[in-house]
Amino acid sequence: MAGSRRAYIKIEYAGQDITEALSNSVTILQYVDKASGSADELTITCHDREGHWHNDWYPKIAYAPPQPPEPPYDYTEMAQALQNGTTAANLQRLIDESDLTPEQGRTLQRVTPTATWRDFTSRNPQYRGFEGKLLLIQDIKRGIIR
Repeated sequence: MAGSRRAYIKIEYAGQDITEALSNSVTILQYVDKASGSADELTITCHDREGHWHNDWYPKIAYAPPQPPEPPYDYTEMAQALQNGTTAANLQRLIDESDLTPEQGRTLQRVTPTATWRDFTSRNPQYRGFEGKLLLIQDIKRGIIR
């Protein structure tokens, strides 16, 4: 008759072997062997009657306070340039300085030249005037116009 199998654990925390210190504290040891491509899971539950986890062993977690969201980009200068008439090079400079993606910039360049603008605004009158130009840029940014 073969002997029974026994499992032993070795526990390291913060680069130190704490197996002996925890050997009488472990209440549950759970191992989950996940499918290939997923990380296995190991859960160790201990009591803390000795107070180990209140001092040096207490996990030190780097905390970074949440950052406020970036304010939305101000497209006023770009809309003003479109309203007053601008060169393709100047519009491209404004696009490059903005948060528009290259694809969004190409869309703006495609719909705003004088040759296509009249036809575009006759089908989309909401984009006329300065406020309309702001709306156009925002709609391109939101993916409404592609």
